Amino acid sequence: MAVPRFNKNKGEIGYQMPTVEYKYSSDGWTKVPTAKVIQGNKPINIEPSGYNSTLNAIIAYNSGSSVPVQEGVQRIQISGPESKTIQYIYPYHPQLPLNFE
Repeated sequence: MAVPRFNKNKGEIGYQMPTVEYKYSSDGWTKVPTAKVIQGNKPINIEPSGYNSTLNAIIAYNSGSSVPVQEGVQRIQISGPESKTIQYIYPYHPQLPLNFE
């Protein structure tokens, strides 16, 4: 019998962004160094499309398969200013309680 297994991810990302100031003079725009830093945090809550789906559980049960039905968050995109991708985080998906080491 199929056992549906869906993983969701919850966490928080901290950020620090230095500020940049520009000054206009007869020579044009120049960057002025500042000691200001914008910092904060942002929660991340990501669920795969099949998470907590009764319909998917019924379909998996009725299929009669002995292979687990799995859906998980494969990667989390971390974006910066102007929605540009900075990096991806790849979550770990343990299959058994012993894999949590």
